[in-house]
Amino acid sequence: MSVPSQDSPQGSPHDLEAWEAVEDGVELIREGFLDEAQAFLEGLEASQPDNAYVHAHLGHIAFQKEHFAAALKHYVQALKLQPRFLSVSLGCVWTLRHLNRSDEAVRLAVEALRFYPEDSDLLYALGTLHHARGELTAARHFLEAWRKFGRNAEQGAVVSALLADMDGPDPDAIEVDMN
Repeated sequence: MSVPSQDSPQGSPHDLEAWEAVEDGVELIREGFLDEAQAFLEGLEASQPDNAYVHAHLGHIAFQKEHFAAALKHYVQALKLQPRFLSVSLGCVWTLRHLNRSDEAVRLAVEALRFYPEDSDLLYALGTLHHARGELTAARHFLEAWRKFGRNAEQGAVVSALLADMDGPDPDAIEVDMN
C-alpha cells in the first residue's frame, strides 16, 4: 500500500488556499525559470509566512542552485509548519548530506520513515547514507528494503552496484584474460 504524498493539498480549505497561492511559482519551476519562481515565491513568503508550500518550493529552488544553507532554512521552516511533508523531509535529508551533517540526515530520514515506511526514496537515502559512512550492515538493510518498493531505474542501478560492492567479487565469475 502506498502512503499519500504530503506535497499537494490535503483537502482542508487552508491547504487548498495555500497550494493555490504557490501554483504559478510551481509552474515557473517546472518550466525551468528558477529565478522568476524564486522572486514570485519570496513575494508570497512576505505575505504568507505560514505557507509550508512557499517554504518547500523555495527550499527546492535553493537546493537546485546549490545554495544548501538557504535550502535548509526553508526546509526546516516548512517542516515546522507541516511536519509530515515528505518531499521536504527528503530535500532536507539530501541538503544535510551536502552540508556534511550525515548524523542529522540519518535521524531525519529515520523519523520520516516512521510515517512513510514503504517510501523508496527514503530507503535509498538511508542506504546510501549508511554506505557512505561505512555502516555496511545498516546500508544493506535499507538497500535490500529498497528492492521491495523501488521503481526508479537510476536508483536501482546504484543499489545493485552498492550491494555488489558489499558482497565482493563473485567467486563463480569467470575471469577472461584479454591480453
